Amino acid sequence: MARFLLRRLLWMVPVMTLIALVTFLLMHAAPGGPWDRDTARRRVDSSTEAKLNEQFGLDKPLWRQFIAYMVGDYRDGEWRWGAVGGNLGPSY
Repeated sequence: MARFLLRRLLWMVPVMTLIALVTFLLMHAAPGGPWDRDTARRRVDSSTEAKLNEQFGLDKPLWRQFIAYMVGDYRDGEWRWGAVGGNLGPSY
């Protein structure tokens, strides 16, 4: 019984990583972006958009964004945990 539970727990790591990867890629494949939600009423100028992209790490390559989301990233002189550390991003 313990061997069965251990095997299931060990399989959980690659399965959850694959689910997170597929979800991450689908969100990036969706049209639009986080700063162009309501284009009819207000527009974000390019300098503000560049600053927001830098703040949230959206200016990095896709593979680096995924690693930062899952494990964490070193920004602004401090380590910011990812999903492994319990940080699932901003809550809406």
